[in-house]
Amino acid sequence: MYQPRRCPAQPELSGIRIEAADGSAGATLQLGLQLQYAVFLTPAHPAEEAHAQQHLGRRIPLEHRRLDPQKRPRTYTVLMTSLPDTSKGQRFADFVSLNRYYGWYVLGGAGLADAEAAFHHEMDGWAKVLHGRPLIFTEYGTDNLSGAHKLPSVMWSAEYQNEYLEMTHAVFDHYDFVQGELVWNFADFQTTEGILRVDGNKKGIFTRQRQPKDAAYLFRKRWTTLPVDFKKRKK
Repeated sequence: MYQPRRCPAQPELSGIRIEAADGSAGATLQLGLQLQYAVFLTPAHPAEEAHAQQHLGRRIPLEHRRLDPQKRPRTYTVLMTSLPDTSKGQRFADFVSLNRYYGWYVLGGAGLADAEAAFHHEMDGWAKVLHGRPLIFTEYGTDNLSGAHKLPSVMWSAEYQNEYLEMTHAVFDHYDFVQGELVWNFADFQTTEGILRVDGNKKGIFTRQRQPKDAAYLFRKRWTTLPVDFKKRKK
């Protein structure tokens, strides 16, 4: 059985720790100016993970609501490895947040058309489990090495970044329950070196020097021409 235990007070954040009586699983919740909460599971046995995730996923938002005087809405960020039929914690959120990279980490490059179909397939699954709750995208995007152009488009080129964004936005616009989008990222940024990065993360729609890439103009057009209530108008 999982028992709540108070964490030591911090200057600007209050927290609560919920863990198994035997210490096999735990989660830490920090309440402050942040909107989201995070769940960190460390089960002693893999078989306990699903149960722990569901149990803690229920307890944490209840504590969040109890401790938050403003009663702000609660969200649950779902990564690529968790799907509508496998995510245990999303059911306890007021709205769901997704990080998705169909066309980059999943079915990237020549598989972009297949990526769109796979994206729709997952979104159709979310339509069945949201039960009227909104969904927002908190991450999506592709790397673009500034100055790289190629036709036909290939990954890392400006043309591919734009094609990916147009495909992704078309999927967003197809579903009325999608109520927000946050591209990853505003601007390129430095990371540790490695074979997956070219002198940093290049998913920005601006360069690290804050110069606009082609994608910045695509976003400007989208956000200045898309009516705020366009999904209501569709109905």
